[in-house]
Amino acid sequence: KLSGGMKQKLGLACTLVRSPDLLLLDEPTVGVDPLSRRELWTVLQQLVGEEHLSVFVSTAYMDEAARCQQVYVLNQGRMLAHDTPAGLTRRAQGLCYRVAPPKGVATRVLQSALLDDPAVQDAVPVGGQVHFITSVPDGRVGLLTRHGLTAQPAEARLEDAFILLLHADQNGAANGRGETTLRGKAVGEDASNTSAAAAEQLAPVPAGEGDQVDIEVRDLVKKFGDFTAVAHTSFQVHRGEVFGLLGPNGAGKTTTFRMLCGLLPATSGQLSVAGVDLRKARTQARAHIGYVAQKFSLYEKLTVYENLCFFGGIYGLPRQQLAARIEAVMQEFQLTSRRDQPAISLPGGYKQRLAMAAALLHKPRILFLDEPTSGIDPLARRTFWQQITRLAAQGTTIIITTHFMDEAEYCDRMMIQDHGELLVLGRPSDIRRRMHLPDADMNEIFIAIVEQSREEGAKT
Repeated sequence: KLSGGMKQKLGLACTLVRSPDLLLLDEPTVGVDPLSRRELWTVLQQLVGEEHLSVFVSTAYMDEAARCQQVYVLNQGRMLAHDTPAGLTRRAQGLCYRVAPPKGVATRVLQSALLDDPAVQDAVPVGGQVHFITSVPDGRVGLLTRHGLTAQPAEARLEDAFILLLHADQNGAANGRGETTLRGKAVGEDASNTSAAAAEQLAPVPAGEGDQVDIEVRDLVKKFGDFTAVAHTSFQVHRGEVFGLLGPNGAGKTTTFRMLCGLLPATSGQLSVAGVDLRKARTQARAHIGYVAQKFSLYEKLTVYENLCFFGGIYGLPRQQLAARIEAVMQEFQLTSRRDQPAISLPGGYKQRLAMAAALLHKPRILFLDEPTSGIDPLARRTFWQQITRLAAQGTTIIITTHFMDEAEYCDRMMIQDHGELLVLGRPSDIRRRMHLPDADMNEIFIAIVEQSREEGAKT
C-alpha cells in the first residue's frame, strides 16, 4: 500500500539498519521527494563523519554529486573525468550567464529558443530566469541581441561542467564516425522539430489564462477505507497549459493524477476532463487523453515500430491513418533510424521518446506525464522539455508529476500537496513572492512550503 517513493525510502532504511563498512547505492533517490532526499543525505553524511562509513553512489541529481568528495563522470561506459566537485565545476567557470525572459514570455519558451542557438551549449530555467552556457563574450548570443535582452554573469554549477563534458564526448564520438554535430546532436536530429518558431518569436503567450478549461476539479475526495488520500481538492487547468502536480512521497499527488486520467474512481466531488464528466463517461474521456507512465509501459521485446502499431490499435486508429501517424511521430521524435530496434535495447532517453510518441498517436487534447524524466540524463531531459514546449504551443494541455524541482520552473502553474491537502496553487513566480523567497530555486521553495505546513499542523 506504500507509494513508490515510500517503498524506496523503506528499502534505504532496511539497508541502513546495520552500518556496513561500504555502502553501494544505485540511484537511491529516484522517485524520492526533495525533503526525503535531504534527510537521506543528512543520514549518509552523519554515517561517513561519525562511523567512517564509505559510500559509493550513482545519481542523476547533480546537487547530490556536489555533496560527494570525489566525482567520476561516465558516459556509455567511458570515464570522462574524475575530480572533486569544485575541480569539475571550474571547467564551466566564466561561461555561465542568466537572463530574464521578456514580460509575458514563459521561461521555458526562452530556454527552448536558446537551446536552438548554435552558440549556446545548454540552457535551463532557474529562479524565474534562464541559466545558460556560452563562450560568446558577455553572453551576447544572437537570439538575445535580436530581442534586446541582456545577460548577466552567473556562478558555474557542477551540472554545467557535466553538460560540457557530455557534449565534448558526444562530439568526439560523432567526429570519429565522420559525422558533424551541434552541441552533441547527431546529424538527423532536426532542431527545428522542437522550437524553430520559438527561436525567432518570443511573443508573450498568456498560458493558462484562455477561456477553455480542459480539466475542472471541484471538491475532489478519495478514500481508501478510513484513510483519506485526497481531501476536498479544487482546481482548473486551461487549454495549452503546463500544469505540475508536486508533493512529498505519500502526499496524494499520484492518487490525484490517477483520478484525472480516469484510472481510479473518485469517492466524491466533480471531475471533468475535456468537457466529459469522468464519473459518468470515463471511456469517452480517455479518447482525449494521452498517458506516459513512470516506467514508460513499453513492450520491450517488440520493436519501436511494433510498439507504435500496438498502441495505435488500442486507440482504434484506422489502418491508413495509423500508418501516417506512425511515420509522423517517428520523425517528430527522431525514432526513424531505430524503427526496427527492440525497445529493451533503447537508451533511456529513446524509451522516453517512444513512450511519448505512442501517447500522442491519436492526437490527444491532454497529455498526462507521470515522472517522465526519472532516471534520465540531463541532456535527454532538455530535449524532452523542448518537445513539451512545442506541444503546449500547439494547444496540448500537459499535466506532469515530477520530483525534479527544477522542472517545476517549466510549468505555467503548479500545485503542491501534502497528506492529501492542497497547500499551494499558482505560478512559480507568484509562489516565490508569497513565500517571500523571490530568488530561491524551486527546491528551496518546495521544502519551505512543506515544512511550514507541517509545523502549522503540529501546532493545531
